[in-house]
Amino acid sequence: MVLHSQACHRKEHYSSVLGITRAFTVTAGNDGNCELRTQMELDREGVERYLLNVTVTAGTETDFALVSVTVLDVNDNVPRFIYDNDLGLTTYFAGVSSTAGAFTRVLTVKAEDSDLGNSSVVNYALDPLSMHSKYFTVSPTGEISTKQSMTQLLQKSRISYFELRVSACDSPIAGQQLCSKADIVINVITGAHRFRMITSGLNPQQLRAHEKDMVKTVRQFTSSCTLLSIESMIEQPSSDNQIRTDIYWYAVNPSTKKICKKPEYRKLFESSSVAMVAGKVQPWFRLERIVEDVEEEGAGSTGMLPSNWKTASMLLVGLAVLIAVGAVVGICAVCLFWSRFKISQHSVHSFNPHGFPQKLGTVYLPNAPNEPRLDKIYETQILEMPISDEDMTMKSNSMGAGRLANGYGNYGRQGSIAYEGDFSIEENMYALNVPGRIDPVTNSIDLFAAIEVVER
Repeated sequence: MVLHSQACHRKEHYSSVLGITRAFTVTAGNDGNCELRTQMELDREGVERYLLNVTVTAGTETDFALVSVTVLDVNDNVPRFIYDNDLGLTTYFAGVSSTAGAFTRVLTVKAEDSDLGNSSVVNYALDPLSMHSKYFTVSPTGEISTKQSMTQLLQKSRISYFELRVSACDSPIAGQQLCSKADIVINVITGAHRFRMITSGLNPQQLRAHEKDMVKTVRQFTSSCTLLSIESMIEQPSSDNQIRTDIYWYAVNPSTKKICKKPEYRKLFESSSVAMVAGKVQPWFRLERIVEDVEEEGAGSTGMLPSNWKTASMLLVGLAVLIAVGAVVGICAVCLFWSRFKISQHSVHSFNPHGFPQKLGTVYLPNAPNEPRLDKIYETQILEMPISDEDMTMKSNSMGAGRLANGYGNYGRQGSIAYEGDFSIEENMYALNVPGRIDPVTNSIDLFAAIEVVER
């Protein structure tokens, strides 16, 4: 800053509250003007504004001016994660029930940026290179949730805890973006890990105000499992108009980062330990008892389908196998009945399946007479038809007698009838024998009757 005057004399004034001294100096420039310069690096996060009193003396004349200096913000601060635990751990620990559904909230991470404007806006993202980040999502506010139900996830992965990393980045309008990262450990909570405190006197919202006091009290009896967390608080109905709340806990060993099973802190369930815990929380609420045996959430539900989806999947597989077996049996039954039907149809239609007899061609008879009107060409065809012995015998005798009596010229006609043209021949061509029938003795069908066709 340049102050126009012929002589310069500096007098600084600093805020006693901020305790800033000798941040600026006033010197005479080459052109005789006064120049206000900084003597140290300024930081807006330390002091945002300076008020200076600059005095100028020229002989016996003195003048002064108040100078206000505002420090502008730059994006020079990295977002810092805030860890909500009293053990000084720089890792987020959380737990999720083994029966939790999809999109269940697990925990919320928080980071702060001391810069101003867009530089203080923090965005969260899961590191795609972390081991189990594909199973979870994070919202812009830092809320981490499951992508799918834990039952399906555990059936695929078969793991008891998840490790992932979350990043927090600021959003400057210009300049480089600054980021920081934090590790997260999420343990799977089952009935082997949780225990329950049955209390009376306060509802869940009121108990949250005493959560840290309860953690410090219970920690004395959990050995190395010092990281205690409340999974949930459920208010229970009561018949005596008293507020009853069940508090579900689990404990984690910070050294191994694994959730602890109840045998690791069995001392907590002893009568003397329960009495000591009840005495320390007596000023706020009444502790009735600490229950070690806790059923899995949803294990007692009833209905058409069990709450345990693993059992449900087994039932579905069994049902599918049963349907497949039924389908195979049905197909076999259909094939069996169809084969029986075909056999019965074949026994009914046991004659030649060809619909028309085979044409054998024209046969020329030797020793034909010279008379033109008797010059005939005979064609013989064989037609297989079922006839009886009686019909066969009667027809053969009648036809044989006619042939012997009439000779060649009256072939196929009655003896008493003279030549009548070709109409009688055509009538004989269509005079078929009566269909045969089954022989009652041999149970067979008599076949083979012959028809003689004459053409000119």
